[in-house]
Formats: sequence, structure tokens, C-alpha cells
Amino acid sequence: MQTELIEMFAVPLTVTAYEKSIFQELKFIENLQFKENIQGLTKISKDFFILNRPELANLKNFIEHQIKLYVKNIFGSDDEVAITQSWVNKAKKGDFHQNHTHANSLISGVFYPLLDETLPPIMFKKFTREISLNTKEKNKFNSDIYKLKLRSKSLVLFPSNITHGVPINKSNNFRYSLAFNTWPKGIIGNKDELSYTLEN
Repeated sequence: MQTELIEMFAVPLTVTAYEKSIFQELKFIENLQFKENIQGLTKISKDFFILNRPELANLKNFIEHQIKLYVKNIFGSDDEVAITQSWVNKAKKGDFHQNHTHANSLISGVFYPLLDETLPPIMFKKFTREISLNTKEKNKFNSDIYKLKLRSKSLVLFPSNITHGVPINKSNNFRYSLAFNTWPKGIIGNKDELSYTLEN
């Protein structure tokens, strides 16, 4: 008797390379002002709407295009989804980013202007299981953590309710990442499906 394995409810995560030069944008990011944070936690830029800055206009256009493709190809929708807030994270040696989700957002994303093999990856965490068996070999069904190794100029898009974080930076190099949230524009849902909301 043959058993069919069906993979239900996949989590849509996309990674896209930015083909243009990032030299000027990286210089701008490196010269930003950052908020003082609790010791050990990644610092966050003082500007929480960083993608509205003209210095990042080309990058914003690229990100908005990728969000549009994500909505079309993943959700099968032509609804418009806009970037709400955006900020830059800066982690020095010894800093980390605790596990978290992004509230009041549909799709979240992170752009990495400069990475090397010494810098820690972003890690996604699955919902905790109530029972844990002694597994002999890890696979995508029994693993709680997914480590996503990335290259410079990579854009990652994922559902905002997925828990993620970054382990301790053991490198002497700074780890920069530009993160953002999104929200649908206009009316969301469908009257006939009783999921209609007021226009925002």
C-alpha cells in the first residue's frame, strides 16, 4: 500500500536579488542616526519611514514592485498593498534581534545591502508543538527553525505573523538590514463572503 505525502499550507517566503549598484544607498544607511537601545539588542534607525527618503527612491521602487508580484503570485490578487513603516537595523558584534512578529502588517520584508559569510542569518521559527519526539534526522516537517542564508543585495518577503529573529553577531562587521511593513489600500475583503471592511 502506497502512502501519499501532502504538504499542506506552505509558508510563502521569497528571496530576490537587487541587480543595481547599492553603493550610494549603503553610504546613506551607514551614516544614519540610530536610537540607543538596551545592551545587546540591535539598534534601530531614528527614522521609522526610511523608504520615504529620496536617497532610497530606486530601492523603494524595486521593493514596491516585488510586493506587487508577491500579492499577485502568492495571494492571487490585484489588490494594492502599500509600505507603511520602514527602518534600518544595525547590529554590532555581540548584538542580536530577539524573536518577534510584525503587528498590523500583512507582508513584511527585509533588504540586506551588505552581507558576508561571518554575519548571522535571519531565522524563522515555526509555531511551537505541544509534543516533541526524539527525532533522529531533521526535515522540514519536524524542524522548528529555518535558517535563511543570504547574499548582499537580497530582498526577503514573508507573512508578517511568522516569528523571526537574528542570533548574536559574532563578527567584527556591522550587520545592516532595512525592514518594512505593509498594509492593503482601499477596501479589503468581499461583501458576498462576509469579509468586507471599510475603506482605509
